[in-house]
Amino acid sequence: MPRIFLPLSKADKCSVCGNSTTLRLCSRCAECVYCSVACQKEDWPTHKKICKTDRIDLTSFHPILACIAEGVRIRPTETHVALQHKIINSPNPDSPAFRLPDGSCSRIVMLGPLNRDAEGKPVDPLHNPSQNWWTTAQSLEVLHKLMRRILREGNVIPTVTGICLAIMVSIYSTTTTENGDSHRKRLRYRSSPISDFGIANGSMEVTPEDQLAYLLPDGSIIKGQDPKNHYWIYFTTQKGEEVIFDPNMFTFNMCLMAKMSPYLPPSLSQYPSLIPVLFKDRIMNRGLAREPPPPGATPKEILTERKRFSVLRNEKVLKAFERVKCDGNGDLRIADDAMNTFISFMSTVAGRGVSKKENAYMVDTLLEGHYLINEAALDNDRWKQFPDSPTIAIETDPNENMWDYT
Repeated sequence: MPRIFLPLSKADKCSVCGNSTTLRLCSRCAECVYCSVACQKEDWPTHKKICKTDRIDLTSFHPILACIAEGVRIRPTETHVALQHKIINSPNPDSPAFRLPDGSCSRIVMLGPLNRDAEGKPVDPLHNPSQNWWTTAQSLEVLHKLMRRILREGNVIPTVTGICLAIMVSIYSTTTTENGDSHRKRLRYRSSPISDFGIANGSMEVTPEDQLAYLLPDGSIIKGQDPKNHYWIYFTTQKGEEVIFDPNMFTFNMCLMAKMSPYLPPSLSQYPSLIPVLFKDRIMNRGLAREPPPPGATPKEILTERKRFSVLRNEKVLKAFERVKCDGNGDLRIADDAMNTFISFMSTVAGRGVSKKENAYMVDTLLEGHYLINEAALDNDRWKQFPDSPTIAIETDPNENMWDYT
């Protein structure tokens, strides 16, 4: 059964004498701290048996995490209501937002009759894309992009929860054996080990025109994903630096895309070649700081955090992983009490009860993540062949002026 092995939370004292000055991490494993060469030499006879850590840089690795989210999305268990009906208005990129009855503003997608073929059978535009679904689209490219924005809408909390749990069971359950048969795996950002990660809640800066709402044939309105109650994953290093990972922005027309071809082996050819992701690190922060806002606008943060929930250092989650088993085929078996703990954690993050559909989506994401991290990254140490950073593309709307931060 997986046991989670925690990394150092901070390098604040020598592993040998407890001194708190002139500290340095072991450069080979980053799991021990020494204040002097003398202390390091004194500890070496013991430490050398376990001084074997593969440190995987998030800058290189994060496209795999984005692929987890996308892998579940491309196998939807139910069809979004907007993909079941024909669109009868013109929510093209140049159309304005409208005020909804609750006072908020969004771009309206007006839904008409069910999308049926000549024989009266349902037509899924994801697999049979045509302008019959949306006859007033400016182009097929515009139609396809709106379709993908709708497909990628929702399930934010189960997505980020499942990805965090997949990281735990796939990476932080690894350890070093004294005979050298295996090395522990750990995440890092640049030179500093990751000491914590989890889920942050807050708001995202989105224009009304980039938010979607759906007007149903009966006159009722369904609002799309809420940017004022958004969730993403944070990573904190031992040096206190933070990195943000968010795979759930595409529905808001935030269309940064990672090129996946260097990451996926032939056995994973079912995944798209471009996958949406925001990786907000020091490089992007410098780019944002250099770019002035448009005339008359004030600089704004993309994401504003209100609260956060550690996954790596949550004691109940750590205990629950003792009830998760990995069988001979590499498949996970999750005991009921462990599953209840994961669901309870997700409810705490959401601040409400979560539905059975959300629970199922979280489990699908966890299982997808465990499979993908191992198949694409850990097996045969494929992660060592990844590029230092991914190639990033930006999918723009026609005539859109997009700042380039990549």
